[in-house]
Amino acid sequence: MHCLRFLEFTTPVDTEDAPDYLDIIQNPMDFEKMMGKVNNEEYLNAKMFLADIELIVANALEYNRPDSNIGKVCLNLAVLS
Repeated sequence: MHCLRFLEFTTPVDTEDAPDYLDIIQNPMDFEKMMGKVNNEEYLNAKMFLADIELIVANALEYNRPDSNIGKVCLNLAVLS
């Protein structure tokens, strides 16, 4: 069974849905990109991995209101990291 709570963060933000996203977010991150970094052995330690989780949360909170559905999900993600 897959956890659907974090589905919004599995792939890059679709700029057709959010055309201004890359104007606001300078360093996008998502789980797909993180998996690529895992596969390429780019994470030298857990701190680097957790920094990308924190980046996902920070980006989501910067782009979305904290009281929005995505904002609430990313606050839950922040608690888990």
